[in-house]
Amino acid sequence: MNFRKMLEAFGDSESNITSLELRTSLESPSVPLSSAAAFNFVFSGDPTEAGEFIGESNALQIPTVYACVRLIAENIATFPVKVYSNAGIGKKEALDHSLSYLLSYAPNHEMTSSTFFEALAGSLALTGNCYAEIERDKKGNAIALWPLHPLKTAPQRDEKGVLSYKTTDGTERVITAKDMIHVPLVSFDGLRGLSPVGQARQALGLAMATIKSGARFFGNGSRPGGILTPKTASNVSPEQGQQMKAAFEGMTAGLNAGRIAVIPSDWSYTQIGLSLEDSQYLESRAFSRNEIAGLFRIDPHYLGDTTRQSNANSEHSALSLVQDTLQPYITKIQQELNRKLLPPTGRVRSTFHIAFDYSERLKTDFKSTLEAIAVARQWGIFTANEGREKLGLDPVGDEGNILMNPTNMMNSALFPDWYPNKAQETKSTRTRKKKNEPEL
Repeated sequence: MNFRKMLEAFGDSESNITSLELRTSLESPSVPLSSAAAFNFVFSGDPTEAGEFIGESNALQIPTVYACVRLIAENIATFPVKVYSNAGIGKKEALDHSLSYLLSYAPNHEMTSSTFFEALAGSLALTGNCYAEIERDKKGNAIALWPLHPLKTAPQRDEKGVLSYKTTDGTERVITAKDMIHVPLVSFDGLRGLSPVGQARQALGLAMATIKSGARFFGNGSRPGGILTPKTASNVSPEQGQQMKAAFEGMTAGLNAGRIAVIPSDWSYTQIGLSLEDSQYLESRAFSRNEIAGLFRIDPHYLGDTTRQSNANSEHSALSLVQDTLQPYITKIQQELNRKLLPPTGRVRSTFHIAFDYSERLKTDFKSTLEAIAVARQWGIFTANEGREKLGLDPVGDEGNILMNPTNMMNSALFPDWYPNKAQETKSTRTRKKKNEPEL
């Protein structure tokens, strides 16, 4: 089940019963007594102080929550996942490794790598846990990875303390720990991750209540933009009032919007501005957006708040998204992949390791990238071909594999052998200076 199907699964029950919320409790009018409320009470617990039931099943109906989860899931899904060889100096991608195809192309025959990791990251961000079952061949090699619904899967221990996982995603079954990829977000016991939605129920309940309040306002009849008032009301019939209304709308609506309207002298027009309550409503929506953004550690400008955004801090914000928001998810996921798919032999690590490649997202603007490559080339850190590889260009041949060394720099240990006369001359100069003798 990919992330989008997961969202549909979370949302189906809500969308089918929301229309049943018809009456409220006599004791607490904010708490509905419909079958929808009964469903929410079972799956989401008590209502929040704002009177809203909040759980993973309906939190995605809050636009900011959906945007945050989508931002995290889709960004992580764009990073290539590679298998590297640890043999020799440095690291080299092992394209011929069986896991390379599994992780970078198709974890199973139903989904791409991007879809698979989008499901894992989305589940992790929303529920605090993500699960994937490892399908193995007779030799124990992983041949497929299947994401599982995070609300239908949970860790458990038997009477001997052996860890396993029970899932009802598909058929009810128990999966051994070695065949389960499980990543908890923030956890006190290392097994069950805390749900961000559960920990912020009150804040999300307030956001949901604010959204519904605004929707009811417009659903029950929105406020007009202004009022036409006859100065001599007793002489105006309803038909004349409708004619004046139609004439005024013709002068100011549609293609004539923004133009100056001229009305008869015996009529007056009063514009209705934004009330204090409306202003507070908008401020409340903005506050909730920023509060939820903080819950997911996302800069509010990614969610539409551009009040403090500028070109100067845009680059820093992009780097912060990777380093502060996405990297904790990436580190947890790739460590679990290494532990389950490339297990060590005793305490000897595997000669391969799995890692997300997000180096492209850590680059700055193109000019700064060129300057950094030029410095690395000048000081013998990069060859020409290595610099071209960083830019996504083809190599130029063997001549592009030669390192450069500055001619005005050398190893100080080799200095006497390279220029013994200069070394002796320097020594003699120091001796004469100590004796206050004139230089030759």
